[in-house]
Amino acid sequence: INLHFTGDFHAIGVANNLLASLVDNHIYWGNSLGLDARRISWRRAMDMNDRSLREMTIALGGVGTKPWRSPEAEAVLVGQAASDATFRKAAEAALRDAKPQSENAFKVELAKRCLTHALRMATAA
Repeated sequence: INLHFTGDFHAIGVANNLLASLVDNHIYWGNSLGLDARRISWRRAMDMNDRSLREMTIALGGVGTKPWRSPEAEAVLVGQAASDATFRKAAEAALRDAKPQSENAFKVELAKRCLTHALRMATAA
């Protein structure tokens, strides 16, 4: 069955993203259920066509209440093929203006590697 032809592929992606948004919104607005955001892992659906990225959202952060979004990295990804080179360019764009403190400069490179790895894992077939 061609899931694109039947429209089911889009419906699955939309449903997945809706549920993820509900969890994100609940945590953001007080988290009355006591969900531990650091321990929740949820794969997001993305819009890809033949390994070409059409829409991506890049957000960095983990323990904070609101992640830092990177429109620069998102712009690098749109319309590009899903590849390590593209992911590295996006990571460079996301952290271009990062200013590390004296003892934590290694974290900028670590963040670039983590973002590249996350994008690689998210687009793996």
